[in-house]
Formats: sequence, structure tokens, C-alpha cells
Amino acid sequence: MKKDNLFLYTLLGLSVIVFVIGYFSMNYLVRVSTNQFLEIQIQSSKREAREFAKLVSYQIENNVPKDVIIRNVQNSIEGTSTESGFVCMFDWSGIEICHPNPQKIGKQTNPNESFVKPLNDEINTEDFYNLLKQKNNKEV
Repeated sequence: MKKDNLFLYTLLGLSVIVFVIGYFSMNYLVRVSTNQFLEIQIQSSKREAREFAKLVSYQIENNVPKDVIIRNVQNSIEGTSTESGFVCMFDWSGIEICHPNPQKIGKQTNPNESFVKPLNDEINTEDFYNLLKQKNNKEV
């Protein structure tokens, strides 16, 4: 009878230890996988932005009018998904010139709605993850 209680307490103790370790390791694994996903997404967005920059610079070098360049970029990005990273163009004052959602063209870019960094800056995915997490907590 005493061994049954010992086995029961051992089973309960091991179960609690496994649950606690699993809980904390799951949080860590979610954070690591999210950071890896964000790093891949940021690299993909940088590559897309570089390609657009090359296309626009090629058009400028060939003396294509400014309005035609803007129309070409707008036609290229219109209707693309804005759930993850996307390319848009705004002028020096922050007014949208080209955006996947045409309704946003001509409007001022709000700092709370955008995460803008130059292409050559290194983005810390941990900081970006915390920024996204804080923004999601504020919306809920």
C-alpha cells in the first residue's frame, strides 16, 4: 500500500516537472521560430525593394517621365498582399505615392502604421518581434 502512494506521488511529481519544462520550452521555441520567420520575411522584403529600386533607377536613367514611372510602379504593386512585407513609395514628406491599396495614395504615412528602415540597416528581429507583440496587445 505504501508503494502505491510512492508511485502515485512519483508520477504526479514527474508530470508536474514535465509540464513546467514543456510550458517554458514551448514559449522559447515559439519565440525562436517567430524570429526566424521574421528574419526570412525581412530578407525577402529587402530583396524585393532592391529589385524595385533597380527597375525605377533604370527607368530614370532612360529619361522616362516621372508620371510614367509612378504609374508603372503602382500597376506592379496594386493588389498585392499587405499582410506581410510589401513595397510602397512615398515622397520626402511621407505622403504615399504608390501603395498596394490605392485608397492610401495621397495620404500621410502614420509612424504607428509603418516600420520603415533603410535597406542597409540591420534589423534586430527580437526588437521587431517585441514591436509586433506590443502593437497586437494594444489592439486587443
